[in-house]
Amino acid sequence: MSSVTDYKVASMALGFSLGFGFLTVWQAIKQTKRNRNPLRSAYIYMIWGEIAANVGLGILGYLFLNGVIKPGIPIFFFILLFWVFEIQLLMQIIINRISIIAESRQTIQRLKWGTAFAVTCINIAVFCIFIPSHMDPPVSQ
Repeated sequence: MSSVTDYKVASMALGFSLGFGFLTVWQAIKQTKRNRNPLRSAYIYMIWGEIAANVGLGILGYLFLNGVIKPGIPIFFFILLFWVFEIQLLMQIIINRISIIAESRQTIQRLKWGTAFAVTCINIAVFCIFIPSHMDPPVSQ
């Protein structure tokens, strides 16, 4: 199923993710505490959503790599679902930070919706291609 090289690469990625993940969660905790009203801040929800999506994808990937869960449509769907949330939230977090220094609110609104639309189109295409291509045997055969 998985080769030694797969485990080595996954272990390096896990170590990197744990190291920087700890620092990222610490920074998210500090930003949440520092915010006057964290329950009304979209930014706070987005950073915690990003962290949750990363943890979910990491756990799912680890279980998949070790053969605890077998490949199938539900597993591929949830891998893609976590990935979609990661990508969408990352783009919106970046735009949210840009909006702090931007002059025109109208430009920021266009940027937010345009980015959400473009990333959603890409995500739909990835869903349509990824799941059928990872089936065994492939759908095309």
